[in-house]
Amino acid sequence: MERQNMNVNDVDYMNNSSLHYAAATGDALLLVYLLDRNAQIFISSTGNSPLHVVRILFQLNFLSFY
Repeated sequence: MERQNMNVNDVDYMNNSSLHYAAATGDALLLVYLLDRNAQIFISSTGNSPLHVVRILFQLNFLSFY
């Protein structure tokens, strides 16, 4: 991101940010990296924050054990 001069607060057409994608993949290191660079927390057009995405991912992973 730094080499490309990318803005950590850029969003896609659904208003998903890099934090949403890091949360969706469970990439804790990337989440910390983005937050350390003052990434803002946005609500996507589906009404989800990155925290919602993590919760959904956790629930799906938990349910996959049963």
